[in-house]
Amino acid sequence: MAEEIAKYETDGGQEIELTAQVVRDMCAQGNARVTDKEAWEFIELCKAHRLNPFIREAYLVKYGSNATIITGKDVFTKRAARNERCEGFKAGVTVLTAQGYIVNREGSAVYKAIGEQVLGGWAEVYMHGYQAPVKDTVAFEEYSTGKSGWKSMPGTMIRKVAPVSYTHLTLPT
Repeated sequence: MAEEIAKYETDGGQEIELTAQVVRDMCAQGNARVTDKEAWEFIELCKAHRLNPFIREAYLVKYGSNATIITGKDVFTKRAARNERCEGFKAGVTVLTAQGYIVNREGSAVYKAIGEQVLGGWAEVYMHGYQAPVKDTVAFEEYSTGKSGWKSMPGTMIRKVAPVSYTHLTLPT
């Protein structure tokens, strides 16, 4: 019996063919086996949103018993950039300095060597017709898994989250 194949075109115009086995072999990350149900949920999300998992527009991550589907941040920023009303964004980290000050810093640098601690991330999205940027802040402890990149690059990881929280406003309708 042949395995079911899902075929669709991505937002970028690529033709994609996925099977549950291809998802397990090429798209899944983590240390646990992805079930057929989880693979097909991932495939259906990719189809519905026209995502290309081979260029990291979507991730299927499984540690232990639960799989998580993650849409890559570049999907949001690329789609926002196509919206004529989008005038860009700024993003950064919120840091507790060694001197005890809380500062918002553009970019993702957190200097652990001098006693800094990442507290969160922030973003400002600039939209034509708005009098002020749309702003959001995100708390580090609400997003960090304590694994992988969250452990080794906490500033980079939380800075990626913040602009995604509001770039959906700029997506074309």
